Amino acid sequence: MTIKRRSLIYGMGTAPFIAHFGLASSGSLSIAMFEDELDPNILVALERDTGIKVQHIKCTSNEEIMQQANSVDLVAPTTTEYLKYQPSNLLTPLMDAKIVRFKININRQMLDYVEKNWNFGKGNTLLPHVWGTEGIAWRNDLWKPKSADGRVSYGDLYNPEVKGKAFARVSSLIYSAGIYLDSIGKIPTGSVLRSYGNPDIFDKTWPVVMKFLLPLKKQFGTFWAEGGEEQKDAFTKKQMVIGQTWDNPPLALKATGQKISYQAPKEGAITWIDGIAITKANKDSDAAYQFMEYLLRRDLAGKAIDYHHYNSVVNEAEKFASGTYSRNFLEVFPGDSLVKLHLWQAEPEWYTQKFDNMIATYTKAKA
Repeated sequence: MTIKRRSLIYGMGTAPFIAHFGLASSGSLSIAMFEDELDPNILVALERDTGIKVQHIKCTSNEEIMQQANSVDLVAPTTTEYLKYQPSNLLTPLMDAKIVRFKININRQMLDYVEKNWNFGKGNTLLPHVWGTEGIAWRNDLWKPKSADGRVSYGDLYNPEVKGKAFARVSSLIYSAGIYLDSIGKIPTGSVLRSYGNPDIFDKTWPVVMKFLLPLKKQFGTFWAEGGEEQKDAFTKKQMVIGQTWDNPPLALKATGQKISYQAPKEGAITWIDGIAITKANKDSDAAYQFMEYLLRRDLAGKAIDYHHYNSVVNEAEKFASGTYSRNFLEVFPGDSLVKLHLWQAEPEWYTQKFDNMIATYTKAKA
């Protein structure tokens, strides 16, 4: 299964800001990063305060980012890329003394994830930066969650009252069905995650999920494949009532007055993370660490949301973003949502082949 995502919590406008953060330094850096993730206002503030100039090599894929790693100071890959970076010897282990003062502000689950997976034997090599989710969106004038606390569930996609009015991306639907069946005790606890590393667990887990899903295909009136416009069209043109979507498309509709809600399901939203790492090619580690600190300082990270519109890994950064974003954040992630995220994992080749076979089976199946 090829993981594709560009998602965000909808915010309004881009407000320039000035950081009062005096540091003694100078020099220049280059970073290979997705084209929309680096707020130019941070670069302006960094250069003014430290003299450090940063060249942003704008990339559109993780492959492009990795190709640049031999010639740039920093890279910003998606955290699922660790199996590719592990044998490459492209990254420098991070010095904890240099990052401890801002590392403590990072979401603990996301930090634990990278410290486990991006430690290639000599220490962690990457810090998380921005993230987005897949969850459940619905027409709030036509349907409402049935739980007493108002929380939505992946299981709501299979409610008979929305038969033929649900939609999803096939790969994500299969994955979330596994999460849902785990939550109700139909498969062993934790088997979705453990199946990444064990073909036997995979073969015991996912056939159960497919046996559940295939008879319920009539629940779905349409499927999306790639972008946000398909997800919007499912609501606005195809009259769907509920769907599993990225966070941004339904919230963008909400911002225009559409009666749409989006929420992290009670079982946990499916989550991607992009990170930041120092390469072996870097010649000025002090400058690199100062740049990382600017990216991950709470106020600057929060204000940067209004430029790139992604969620920040920095705890409470949302308080420094626009009012629209802050309100949406509280609605999207109620209760314990931020400690129940399901983080995408790196896929061994055998896993990808097996999962792709399930996607093909489901796609070909008759409703």
